[in-house]
Amino acid sequence: MSALILCYHSYRFGQPAYADDDFIALDSDLAAIRRSGLPIVTAREIAEALVGRRPWADVDRGIAITFDDGACLDFSPFMHGSHGELRPFRDSLERHDAAATSFVIASPDCRQRLEHEALSGEPMLGEDWWQPAVASSRFEIGNHSWDHNHGVMPGFAPGADGRGSFLPIANAQAAAWEIDQAQDYIARAVGSPPALFAYPYGDVPPFVATQYLPEAASRLGLLGAFTTEGCAVAPTTDPWRIPRVVCGDHWRSPEQFAALLNSLRDNG
Repeated sequence: MSALILCYHSYRFGQPAYADDDFIALDSDLAAIRRSGLPIVTAREIAEALVGRRPWADVDRGIAITFDDGACLDFSPFMHGSHGELRPFRDSLERHDAAATSFVIASPDCRQRLEHEALSGEPMLGEDWWQPAVASSRFEIGNHSWDHNHGVMPGFAPGADGRGSFLPIANAQAAAWEIDQAQDYIARAVGSPPALFAYPYGDVPPFVATQYLPEAASRLGLLGAFTTEGCAVAPTTDPWRIPRVVCGDHWRSPEQFAALLNSLRDNG
């Protein structure tokens, strides 16, 4: 028995082939899932099954869709300075009647710095789409930390001793800065705190997974946390280390994706 959680990034666009364009990949993958007859579920439903809030049978052999980093192209069309009008992931979700979780970076300062440093100044990391996305019933907004502990930010998070990885978030002070602060900000923006957290870079600080999140879950309103470990989810998976497979990393072609589906169907 198992389930599969897929991860895509909407800043991977404008390329001619599946391997390097997550928009091409997502639409192809959703069509393949529908042809396979495997159910599309949500990341929240998988987390709920892991913590006993629903039976595992509800998600067994299910496939969930997640998006990381919170570019507006998850939900909204965008007029790009070099590529013209870009259509969002939402189009594919609607075409194939699917829903997704978007894990967003909370800090406005970090998002603006990332636009400048990583997105050629394109204003793609705003938050004005978060609430409409939730209202559409096709999206859930998840917590991808306060500032991703990203190297574009000056200094260190309180209690941390480095950036460019999430592993320096190794004590309660640093974890509260990255996780609690983001929970509060996103809750104000969309009306309720996120139920799901995704580790930046896929890095899992042992303190966060084994102590901080299990102890703070009820207070924060969190059900589970997601990695990029690259394997399926089992009924016995630790809800604070839920694995995902990442488009462009763990599979790069329709054939490789078909192999993932076949493994889930045959061995799930």
